[in-house]
Amino acid sequence: MSDVSLFITSEQTSSERRISPTWTIAQLKERLEHITGIPPSSQHLLIYGPSGTSPVPINDSDDGRALVGQYNPAPYGRIHVEDTRPAAAQVNLNDTSEVEKYVIPETEYSSRKDSVLHWKKTNQLGRFDPLNQNKKEQEGEITKSEIQSRQIDVGKRCKVSPGDRLGTVRYVGVVPEINETCWWAGVEFDEPVGKNDGSVKGKSYFTAKPGFGSFVKPSLVEVGDFPSEFDDDDEL
Repeated sequence: MSDVSLFITSEQTSSERRISPTWTIAQLKERLEHITGIPPSSQHLLIYGPSGTSPVPINDSDDGRALVGQYNPAPYGRIHVEDTRPAAAQVNLNDTSEVEKYVIPETEYSSRKDSVLHWKKTNQLGRFDPLNQNKKEQEGEITKSEIQSRQIDVGKRCKVSPGDRLGTVRYVGVVPEINETCWWAGVEFDEPVGKNDGSVKGKSYFTAKPGFGSFVKPSLVEVGDFPSEFDDDDEL
């Protein structure tokens, strides 16, 4: 008898296998353990036809000596393996929360010749591209020039686009946590229209209330005589 292609499924697995009709049910269960992880003694088998017909239980009476062929497995039908063990005794193959994840040391990874990092270095891609580095340096010079040409200095009042948000410049310079070369204007807004409190990734560049601070591209900042819309004497 020719082998039959069948889908093998369980609660946690699904795969296609070639099954021999000449196998005994005991032999079938032994092979299914390698696929599903369910011990033969805890397997309850259901065989489906390829057209979604009602399943037929595979009876392992006669000490598992019955043959698979007795159940007339149809090509591309399915055998579903139910785990009869108590839930607490079943192994969840999809739960990786207790699996210790290996992280290769950075020095070891950087020395390997079969890594993506080595490939990028060899082909001068990404941050290893000289043109890309030159571009970053040029961007840094452009943003620094914009800071100077727009006369953006710490302590000056400003208006920030979009939205004509009013505030005060509290920081001018590079913020490596955002970009290694570009210059930014750190602004404390009069209202909570910002994104942070003057810090980025735990490093503080100026002090503001949460939601009152932001780091803005110089091209969006206009300094000038922009009085606050809030009078200090007003009650809030």
